[in-house]
Amino acid sequence: MMDAFTGIIPFGNHIHFKLGNLLSGERRFEEALDHLLEGLRSQPGRGDMLSNLSHAYLETGRIDEAIEAAR
Repeated sequence: MMDAFTGIIPFGNHIHFKLGNLLSGERRFEEALDHLLEGLRSQPGRGDMLSNLSHAYLETGRIDEAIEAAR
């Protein structure tokens, strides 16, 4: 269903970023990772997304990936 939104709504990948942040706030980090990664597909160098991605990786015990996302 989310793919339908990203195809219709301008800046649809921004929705993924927002959902990733909301899910992180709920401590649903595995789900948040999916949305943060999708959001980064259209804006790969966006610092705030990378920071949030790094945090989600850290919270799920994926230390190496957290470090890589933080670079």
